[in-house]
Amino acid sequence: MKNPYTLGPVYGEKFYGRRELIGLINNIPSGENRRMLIVGACRMGNTSLLKQMESELNPNSDVGISLSLEGVNTREDFKNSFEMACGSSKSLQNNNVKFDRTKDIQSILSDLQKTDKRRLFLFIDNAENLAKLGERFLRTLRVSFEETQVNLTLAASQEIYKLREVSPDWLKPPFLDESWIYQLGPLDNQESEKLITQNQQIKVPYEIVREIQEQTGNHPHFIQLLCTTLFEKSGIHRNRVFPKNSVSDPQNILWKGIYNKANQLGIIEQLYHLLSPLQQEIIVRIFEKESMNIDEFREEIDKSIDEGTFQSSLNALKELGYISKNYRISNYFLREWLTNQDKDYLLSIRLLDKISTDLGHTKEKERRYAYRKTKSEIKSDNPKVKKAAIETMGAIFYYLPDELKEDALKNAFWSILSDESEEPLEFKEIVAIVLIFSSPHLSKEQKRQTMEILDKPNLRKVKVVDDFLKQYKEISEYTEYFRNWDTVIPPKID
Repeated sequence: MKNPYTLGPVYGEKFYGRRELIGLINNIPSGENRRMLIVGACRMGNTSLLKQMESELNPNSDVGISLSLEGVNTREDFKNSFEMACGSSKSLQNNNVKFDRTKDIQSILSDLQKTDKRRLFLFIDNAENLAKLGERFLRTLRVSFEETQVNLTLAASQEIYKLREVSPDWLKPPFLDESWIYQLGPLDNQESEKLITQNQQIKVPYEIVREIQEQTGNHPHFIQLLCTTLFEKSGIHRNRVFPKNSVSDPQNILWKGIYNKANQLGIIEQLYHLLSPLQQEIIVRIFEKESMNIDEFREEIDKSIDEGTFQSSLNALKELGYISKNYRISNYFLREWLTNQDKDYLLSIRLLDKISTDLGHTKEKERRYAYRKTKSEIKSDNPKVKKAAIETMGAIFYYLPDELKEDALKNAFWSILSDESEEPLEFKEIVAIVLIFSSPHLSKEQKRQTMEILDKPNLRKVKVVDDFLKQYKEISEYTEYFRNWDTVIPPKID
């Protein structure tokens, strides 16, 4: 028997579950159009879901075009991918519908609707890459979708929220109502049982089904990865029966081998990386304190975070399949990965790095959490953590609410001033200093003291990238001190 399990995208008879989401496409009333966003964690089945949605369109009334933005980084990439998607659309091919490649995207969509006179569905996978295309192009694209009234379904990882920073109108009414944003979580038990047994083609004892569900958290990719390995190594291909002791011990060689495979592919690392800074802290705290109830656990998280923000992050973790309903890490693979990590590193340097890259597209309440976390780490006795916190403060300053900027500058200033390290300052630390110099909140005397730190032989050749500085409108009179670092030592301020 050929291995029936598949690690890549599936649709048709190999696709199980997600009927509620598919029904949202099948049941659009005549004359209406719909825009929706599906957000799923790494390998949760976004691509498979879009393929299944397209396959179930009514060929007599609907036309489907599937577009993947994987590897799309520019407007030209998008247009090329869009044209390829139109050219490979079976719906268009079957009805001999032509389109003019010389026209812009809005004109092509408009022509397709007029020519075919059927409902037009556009499915965009890896939609998080839209954030790379620039505000101007995204505005034009959004208007194109609105005016042509195409039925639009986006599927993306959590990085789709970077659009808030580049083109926020994509993720709010009237273009996209919040009620049409769906979290793609794990399969339910009935769906995962069909996947495990391949709709009863494979005989799997009930206790084995339950063990697989428990250890994978019903994550479809982990189920496929486990079952395909078992199929190949346990003789299932000969008799179509799972051996009873095949998954009973998650610490055996088989499980370790499957974990190592998933880890080498970067799947588990990516699952963790996609979380917001607050969600990352929650995950680590839950792992450390799994015997706690929710009230005790709440005490472990920054008490200044309001309850709504905390509960929102917690609910998203449940919906996306990271934690179970009883607040435990949902699957063996993530638990094993966390076991092998330095928790102090995850909650300090790793978390600070995430804050510095994510703050531009997080909501204001999470920005306040991120700032408080950075501020607390600036006081760390660990020089590496302290250094990372100073860098992060420089990176996030631009995105902080105005009332926090003065506090941020003063914290960065005194931390740099008290640092006895002889190591050359790095890029983001210099940015922090530049921001200090641009601030009206610090005196010239304080700025002079900072310049004395820079006036050391080992710091003279530190460079600052002008393009980075230009994004800060606050910097004006002091920027000339940070040019031509190869030949000029920044002068002291009188």
